[in-house]
Amino acid sequence: MAEDTRRRSPRVSVCIPTIDRADLLREAIESVAAQTFTDFEIVVADNSGSHDLQRKIDQVLAEFPRLDLVVKRQPSRVGPAENFNSLIDAARGEFWVCLPDDDRLCPDFIARALAALEAHQECAFTFADHWIIRADGTRDETESANNTVRFGRHLLREGVYRHDQLFGIALRQSMCLQTAMFRRSVIQTFRFLPGIMLLDQSLFVRMGVADEPLCAYYIDGRVFEYRIHGAQITATTRRAEMIRDQIAVFETLRGIPRAYTRDVNAKLSRGYLALALTEAEEGSLPSARIDAAKSLRLALSLRGALGALLVMAVPAGVPLARRAYGWAARFLGS
Repeated sequence: MAEDTRRRSPRVSVCIPTIDRADLLREAIESVAAQTFTDFEIVVADNSGSHDLQRKIDQVLAEFPRLDLVVKRQPSRVGPAENFNSLIDAARGEFWVCLPDDDRLCPDFIARALAALEAHQECAFTFADHWIIRADGTRDETESANNTVRFGRHLLREGVYRHDQLFGIALRQSMCLQTAMFRRSVIQTFRFLPGIMLLDQSLFVRMGVADEPLCAYYIDGRVFEYRIHGAQITATTRRAEMIRDQIAVFETLRGIPRAYTRDVNAKLSRGYLALALTEAEEGSLPSARIDAAKSLRLALSLRGALGALLVMAVPAGVPLARRAYGWAARFLGS
C-alpha cells in the first residue's frame, strides 16, 4: 500500500520544518493524520544538525507507519528560509501547506482550503484565521479573539480578494503562512528570501507587488492552531534584531503601490523609532541617533516626530525616562 502511494503524486504536500521539538512534532503529525481529506504526503525538513536529535525525530516518525512520510535532512543547520525552501523543492503535491513543528492543523483545514482553490481557479492561495494555543496545547479563546482584531481579520469576509487588495491585507499582517494553502507552482515562483526571519510577512508583501496579478481566497474561520511558547523565534530573538528584520522586509521591497506609500513610510518611521529606543536602552547611543533621524525623515505624525527628536537630542536619557514615567512609552508609541 505504501509503495503504491509513493508511485503517484499526492494532491497535497504538508511540509513540516523541525529542529529539536520531537514531542511537539508528534502533535503536528497527529493533526495531519486527523484530516478529513486524506490524499496528502508529509514532508519533514529536519534542521536539527545533531545525530541525537535526528534519532529522536526518527523515533517519532516511526510511530506513523501508515502515513506517506518523506524526510529531507539538512547535513548541518541552515537558516529558516533555506530550510523552508528545501520543503518546496522536496514536495510533490499540486498544493503546498507549511506546518511548523510546534503548531497543529484543525481537522478540516485541508478539505476547506482545497475546496476553495478548486472552486476558484483564479486564486493562487488561501488564507484564514487561526486559534492561539498555549504551550500546553489548550486553546486561549480570549487571545484568539484579540489576535483576530489585532491583525485586522475581523474586517475580512469569506471570498476572493483581488490583487489590488492583497498588499493592504499583507501590510496589516492579516495573512499567516501557517493558515495558507498554495498552488505549488506559485510557492515555487516566490520562495523565501534568505536572511529574513519574518518569512511570511516578506512572502505576502512580495506577492502583493508581483508583476503578474494574483488573487487569494479568505476562509472565514479558524482552521489552524498557533502555539505561543518560550522557544519560538520571536521569543528567543533579540528585540533589536526583530525590528531590523521588519524594517528590511519593506526597505528591500520594490514596486509598492502608490496608494500605500504613506502607510509603508509610517510603518518604517515607527520601526526606526522603536529601534532607536531599543538601541538607546542598550547603550548604543550613536546608532540610536542615526535611526531616530531616519524615523524623523519618515514621520507623518507629531507624536512620532517628537519621539524621534527626543532620542536624537538626549538618547542617554531615554532609558531613564521610560523607567521613571509610564507615559513615556505610550507617548513615544513604542
